[in-house]
Amino acid sequence: MSEILWDIIRAQALANEVARKDSSINVEFQTKVFTQKVFEIHHVTSSSFDKSYDWYSGHPDILRLMFDSLYTQKQRENDQNMKEKYNHFRKDTLLRKIIRK
Repeated sequence: MSEILWDIIRAQALANEVARKDSSINVEFQTKVFTQKVFEIHHVTSSSFDKSYDWYSGHPDILRLMFDSLYTQKQRENDQNMKEKYNHFRKDTLLRKIIRK
């Protein structure tokens, strides 16, 4: 469930980004399209997802743990992206120093 939820959150963010860049795109429609694609990828239906999400909503402690886990996952991704950018910057700076000599 957490993988599907994570992908749905990302699909919603992508739909918002696409609609922000192109005002002719309806964000609600685009969100539905992307969300349906997530369901297809994970081989679930929207009704089975809704049923599962309703169960988690009825168990807020478990739902909170899942969202905390997703938040932690996002933080790890952000940290990794920053490390990659920083390492690229350091290598690039080192390369410039080597070329100058």
